[in-house]
Amino acid sequence: MEFDIQNTAPTYHDLKKMKQIHHEIAMLAITGTRKKDIARKLEVTPAMVRYTLESTIVKKKLAILRGERDKRAIDVSTRLKELAPLSLDELENLLLHPNTGENTRRMVAQDLLDRAGYSAVQKHADVTEKLTTEDINEIKNIARENGMVLSEKPEPEEAEYTDITNEDDNG
Repeated sequence: MEFDIQNTAPTYHDLKKMKQIHHEIAMLAITGTRKKDIARKLEVTPAMVRYTLESTIVKKKLAILRGERDKRAIDVSTRLKELAPLSLDELENLLLHPNTGENTRRMVAQDLLDRAGYSAVQKHADVTEKLTTEDINEIKNIARENGMVLSEKPEPEEAEYTDITNEDDNG
């Protein structure tokens, strides 16, 4: 902010610019932008961002903005709840309609089951130790017994290792 050298009081233009910066700080803060990122973006000091956000005027403005944001979120949530039965009817029509393709029916059915809390159990293991060849073969056998392996692939042949550093360089 520039000050008149003769008069240390800020000019009207300076106050207007400061008000605009305070407004921008508030708007960025309401979106969740971090203080240091606000300072960098607006090319002001982190201290200015901090004292602006701690000021009574900006705190009141943030409360109003949060209230408006929350009201909009509640309005959207209410509209979604109102549309949910229509959406469910539409999915049901897709699922039961004879002209619906098999893949579409399967996707709709899976989506409905997932949303109703009947999603497939996700199986995974966290292996933190080294496995031997015997361990891996045992896991493969268990997978085959449980129908988890679809096709057999031939095991790779053992490779032979030759140390070329011992060969005669003359020949």
